[in-house]
Amino acid sequence: MRKPILLMALAAAGCDTPPPAGYAVVESFADRAAAVTCEPVTLGADVAFTELRLTSDSTWTVLDAAQRQVVEFDDSLRVTTRTAIPGVGPGAAAEPVSVAALGDSAWAIADRGRLRLVLLSRAGTELGGAQLEFVPHSVEATSSGGLLLTALPFGDKPPTLAVLYEAGRITPLPLPRRSYADMMVPALGNT
Repeated sequence: MRKPILLMALAAAGCDTPPPAGYAVVESFADRAAAVTCEPVTLGADVAFTELRLTSDSTWTVLDAAQRQVVEFDDSLRVTTRTAIPGVGPGAAAEPVSVAALGDSAWAIADRGRLRLVLLSRAGTELGGAQLEFVPHSVEATSSGGLLLTALPFGDKPPTLAVLYEAGRITPLPLPRRSYADMMVPALGNT
């Protein structure tokens, strides 16, 4: 799965660095890609997108870090839930970067600023969380009720790219980082 993403990134960036062993750059990739058209959508709400995700078949979730809120929309793009993210005190998040719905009652928020996983009720009350030993990149809810957190690699940290958070415990997953001679490749290949 990572190979095509890396190939597209290298081709789009016009990278002069030869690809790692086993990879190839398709020079005409951008020329052969299908055209994509987009239409602007007016949400009717004052929301800035930090992250947008489909939460269920009929709801969308937007993390609006600038206004410190999680906003949920129905399939007609009407606001159904708006949860404030505290900046100080219990449940505070200094730099929220990713959100995952925990059923219909709570949110899991990856906080890059304080290196934390924050669990908030839909009313904005802290439900718990965990201190992280890495800079979080994203959080996803698992089908078993846990959370998968991915890391944003910096320097030699973390040794693994993902952890599982279940029942208040963090378990590193066997997804080691790859080392590359070119400093920019880990930024593309490890996130």
